[in-house]
Amino acid sequence: MSERIRFHLDENVDPAIALGLRRYGIDVTTTNDVELRTQSDEVQLAFIQETQRVLFTQDTDFSIIASSRLDPNFSPDLSNRSAEIVGAG
Repeated sequence: MSERIRFHLDENVDPAIALGLRRYGIDVTTTNDVELRTQSDEVQLAFIQETQRVLFTQDTDFSIIASSRLDPNFSPDLSNRSAEIVGAG
């Protein structure tokens, strides 16, 4: 049995993206859904790790925080200002 990827969109992502994903049956939470709006990136990272979700963000600073916790050998390419996807767990 294959498992579906579950996503979490942080506050830097347009909520319309979550609505669109949900229309296709994709399991997605948002920062507002889970009341993390004013929480730090570290708290958001803990949430995605606990809930086994993939974070979709447009916050380039998050890559630096996540890299130090998830993979010490990871070096984010901050020259690319597109959205970042960070896997949890």
